[in-house]
Amino acid sequence: MKNESNLPGRTLHRVAQALLDEDDLVRAAEPAIADLQLELAQDAAGVAPRAALRARLRVVEVILSLIVRRRVALFIATPWVALIPPAVAVMMGTWAFRSDTSLSAFGLTQLVFLTAGLFVAVCAGTTRFTRWQGAAVAVGPFVVLSLFAVFLAGDEMGGTRRWLRVGPLRVQLALAVWPMFLAALAGLVRRRRMWGAAVLVAFSLALLALEGDALACAAWAVGGAVVTVCEPGVRARWRVAIVSTMAVFAVCAIVSAPSLPPVAHVEGVWMLVASRGPLPLTIAALAACLVPAAPWVLAGRRREPPCATSLGVAATLATLVASPLFLPNEPVALFGYGGSAIVGTFLAFGMVLASARDAWALDARA
Repeated sequence: MKNESNLPGRTLHRVAQALLDEDDLVRAAEPAIADLQLELAQDAAGVAPRAALRARLRVVEVILSLIVRRRVALFIATPWVALIPPAVAVMMGTWAFRSDTSLSAFGLTQLVFLTAGLFVAVCAGTTRFTRWQGAAVAVGPFVVLSLFAVFLAGDEMGGTRRWLRVGPLRVQLALAVWPMFLAALAGLVRRRRMWGAAVLVAFSLALLALEGDALACAAWAVGGAVVTVCEPGVRARWRVAIVSTMAVFAVCAIVSAPSLPPVAHVEGVWMLVASRGPLPLTIAALAACLVPAAPWVLAGRRREPPCATSLGVAATLATLVASPLFLPNEPVALFGYGGSAIVGTFLAFGMVLASARDAWALDARA
């Protein structure tokens, strides 16, 4: 009976430990646990027959308040200014769409995608980075299954199969889930589960190559290679094996990928921006340089070695924004029309911001 009565208090204590730092735990959770113990003791003595129900409702109330408090604290400590470069990049493409009456509808939809991306960035940025690291084992299979779903049931266009219909939306999952791929790969490599990392890399890039997605395959390969090389303590033979596997699949995807018919607001977005004048083109070019530079700077501003995941994000973003230089027939990510690349980019920035914030907090305590 004693163990059963203490169950709400123990549950609340464990949840609080998962959500809060030690000081916040003592300050916010311990008084609530004391109240629970008092109410449950009264219920056991027959003084308050409904105390057990009130105690359980109190558990829910305190847990929700702790979640909100944690999110607010993390939000305040996060350097959100780093989101300016990707937001400007999206806005420059959107402005070019809105300036053309035939493309104005795409510009409005792009603003909706930008709003969704900012929301994703806030959710990811107010999550402890250790959560992303700890979820590697679960995230890896999800990434492979999502690509496999595209391979089996995706829409085919121009000889490629990159898009999966989700209700009224057509999602290019490869450009949306690539931050999860990097987080899963980094987590597996950090735990020295090298066979798991090799399987994740082989299946993911093989599916991208079979789907004919040259841009995503190249970006995933570059980012994954940086993660593998920068993660400390990995044996040289595993680094060579994983990086070589990614390079082979990326080259195969680039060589064999069919050319998509160019569209002004996707593949030709840079020409569309340039047609608006030299100032918009200059701003867009500057944003293109700052998008991969921001994660790189955030990764290096810490006492410990740079975060491998953040460096992989920077490398992937550099590949995506520079793709018109070596893959001119591929869609232009972030600047061109499409919500998948926007959501994926802001998800990646949220993870990088979480990593930088948590690292700075540790440095401040040291």
